[in-house]
Amino acid sequence: MARDALANAKYYFGSTLLRYQKVLGYGGLGLALHYRYDGQANPKDIAIKLSLGSWESDDLRQEGKAMEAMMGAVHLVQIIPPEDVGRPPLPRFYPRPMSDDSSEEEDSSGDESISQPHRPPRISRHLRPEAELRARIQGHTDRYRTWYYRNATLDSRKDFLLLEYIEGGDLRMLINKISEATTSIVVRGCVGMKYPPRKFHPERFARKDLIEDAPPARKRWRAKNWVHFDIDPTNIFVGNIERPELDEPESPAEEGSSSGEGYTPRNAPTATLSYFSGVLRQLNVRITRGEPSTGQGPDKGPLKRPYDVYHRDRADGEHLFIPKLKLADFGLTEQIKPYKRNVYYMRRRAVGKGSFLSPEQFSADWETIPADVNGAEAGENVVAGSYGSATNVWGIALLTSLAALALAAPASALIRFSCSQLVVDRIDPLVNPGMAPSPHLHQIIGGNSLNVTMDPTKDMPGESTCTTCQFTEDTSNYWTAVLFFRSRNGTFKRVPIRPNVGFDGAEGGMTVYYMQNGLADYQQRSKVTAFKPGFRMLVGDAMARTAEDANKYKQVTYTCLQDMNTRFPETKNLPNKPCPAGIMANIRFPTCWDGKNLDTVDHMSHMAYPASGTFDSQGPCPDSHPVPVPQLMYETIWDTRQFNDPNEWPEDGSQPFVWSMGDHTGYGSHGDYLFGWKGDALQRTMDTPCYVTCPTLTTQSIANQNKCKIDRTVQEDIDSWLLEIPGSPEISKKY
Repeated sequence: MARDALANAKYYFGSTLLRYQKVLGYGGLGLALHYRYDGQANPKDIAIKLSLGSWESDDLRQEGKAMEAMMGAVHLVQIIPPEDVGRPPLPRFYPRPMSDDSSEEEDSSGDESISQPHRPPRISRHLRPEAELRARIQGHTDRYRTWYYRNATLDSRKDFLLLEYIEGGDLRMLINKISEATTSIVVRGCVGMKYPPRKFHPERFARKDLIEDAPPARKRWRAKNWVHFDIDPTNIFVGNIERPELDEPESPAEEGSSSGEGYTPRNAPTATLSYFSGVLRQLNVRITRGEPSTGQGPDKGPLKRPYDVYHRDRADGEHLFIPKLKLADFGLTEQIKPYKRNVYYMRRRAVGKGSFLSPEQFSADWETIPADVNGAEAGENVVAGSYGSATNVWGIALLTSLAALALAAPASALIRFSCSQLVVDRIDPLVNPGMAPSPHLHQIIGGNSLNVTMDPTKDMPGESTCTTCQFTEDTSNYWTAVLFFRSRNGTFKRVPIRPNVGFDGAEGGMTVYYMQNGLADYQQRSKVTAFKPGFRMLVGDAMARTAEDANKYKQVTYTCLQDMNTRFPETKNLPNKPCPAGIMANIRFPTCWDGKNLDTVDHMSHMAYPASGTFDSQGPCPDSHPVPVPQLMYETIWDTRQFNDPNEWPEDGSQPFVWSMGDHTGYGSHGDYLFGWKGDALQRTMDTPCYVTCPTLTTQSIANQNKCKIDRTVQEDIDSWLLEIPGSPEISKKY
């Protein structure tokens, strides 16, 4: 997938003036590349960021919108207009209205005159008349309809971000080599988000680099509540340091020399400067002479490279020994609004990396907030839901403390990858080996050595010629039941599966995780033993129809997706209302192994949950099952959007979705697993410091994983509107 995206980028951006240099990095969501623009008007090095999944990306559009709001801030990585590097401007697009926000988007330049020194009073949500709330919801519906028809008339566009190139890498490269001054420097970036310079700075029309300062008191009530939910060491970039301008040269530079090269101040603290310069040169951090505070370079001769233009902050020597640090990666940055519904703030609880969550996200105050998604309690709570500048400052403070302790990088691995659909078939090689057809339908992913029997001694990696999984070393097989929609006329339709975030283009299938600690834990420090050849297991009970039965399996849940980033709350039963972006079925397997049996008669007894606490809280394994193994997790996003018409839902108010084993409650959700990794690939990965992706593994493109298919063993109609679900299971509830 990354290779395909790179090839597409080279083809699209390649020109005599814009030349590819190297890959800067890639992950689950995007690819970053270094390009050099040699145009005569304004030559420069740039970074290009694009989606791994497809050219069109709502995530990049949201990130670009956030970065445009903070243009000019010195301590924030800047976005570059395509015209500056000889590219045509991006076609227009209209941002999609947020599903949990019924208010108008503010469209303000920040230049309007201010007639009062304080923010106008605003009535709390729970005190507003019902008619006003209904009118706001109707307004949101109208804006959504307008957005839909507007975008339908627009041509398709290729989404990408052009960003300033920072040579020094990210903050992890400077751990234990920088002083406490780091905090004060990076906090400037927080100020830039609260008071975006392009709206508040008195010199916003004359300067490119604008030091982030608070505006006069009478303007501060108009502060923007931008929150960066992803402040971690990988998103702080290391810029340049300055030479001390203690003495100006007494004579003009000689012809052909650079005013910034070969200049040594007569009174420079050479010993100290030499020490820090040596440290930073090892990290490719350029040492430059600061330019005058006007932002214009001294006109005393040509620079060595005309596109090396540097600016210094207003404080003399501010970056003499501490490089200019810049906050980047605004993909999870949002302008948070007050007095919203509880769901608006709940959705943002799980945004970001677990080790960097803020008190607004994990505070115990959340326990006092009712489960009513339409309530007003979260937005009016002193801590919970009060996302703002304090959230950013917390992220910076936590980051600095982790950097000082050298704890920023994960010790081991969490991997997340896509697996496309291998086959949808009525077979179950684990529970019903050799039976075709089996009692109910499954959707299956993984290696193409799958058959009806799957003898435990089978060499899955050796017999598989392809895999539908992103990592080619994984020829395991994973499967779940299949979800159906039942209309009011009693017919059934199989629900399709949509790709997860970052895996656009994947055909059906699931997202698979292997974790050493909880999903939200960035550190992943626990040591685990990888599964062995022949290992297999099952979680959940296909016949469960009550909450009591389902609660035996602690982490088999559902999430009603308000959008593709929704991860909270989770329920044990199928959602009882339409879900705007689909239904995510979450299956997490037990994490404690008895250390002896690769399988048992019930396919469960050799595995157990922690003796106390949970896997997320790092609870210890019981004595009977002492060996910790990776937590295996499936995420399947059932694309229920086409079935959200309330006129097609049951008249009694119940929900219309049914699992392929006849379960209408959702309590019967279950997952099966047959281990099939090549050699010791999984153990090596679990022992390697990596997060989401890993250098020990080979990644194939989504197009290639989509090609891996096998024929169905049981030939029956599974795609039409059906009078009954394949296998004719008894439906758990009468409609």
